[in-house]
Amino acid sequence: NVTINNLTKSNDEEFITSAIVELEILRKKIHLYEELGIINCTEELKGTQLEPIQCMKDVHTSLSFMGVGGEKWVKDVQLRKAFENMLRRTKSMGGKVRFLLINPASEAYSRLYQLRGESVPFDSYERFANLVNKFDNLKVRLYSDMPSFRMQFVDDTYLAISRYYFDKVSHDSFGGGWKTPH
Repeated sequence: NVTINNLTKSNDEEFITSAIVELEILRKKIHLYEELGIINCTEELKGTQLEPIQCMKDVHTSLSFMGVGGEKWVKDVQLRKAFENMLRRTKSMGGKVRFLLINPASEAYSRLYQLRGESVPFDSYERFANLVNKFDNLKVRLYSDMPSFRMQFVDDTYLAISRYYFDKVSHDSFGGGWKTPH
């Protein structure tokens, strides 16, 4: 019985010591995140202030976005209405909205399409073209490389960033980007 008590006490002390070391490591990481300006992390995009429908309500003077096709911003009528409201608001404040999207005529887009299949947006390009013709404070540019990150800068106050998954299985397992940590 004395041996069992001593063994339990020894294990408790080792556990506590290990937990203290782990907490110190976490404290140092949190300090580094704060030094980098990281203010928050979320397990997924959906249901957060970073989700396009919510973000558009929060934008006052500027939004800069880099992504694949920007579909989450203009996919349906409700999103396009919110997008147009955001464009009107930013214009009234002398602001701008900029989108950098993968060029659908590029080899990188073709490669992404081969990897993901139907999961690569295409309809959003025509929607953005129509919006650019309607709003002079919206600029859309295209790039011709495989995207590594999705980035969203809001009012020069915060940056939301997440990584892209190229293969279809990973992309789909993260809900097409909706369940990707940001």
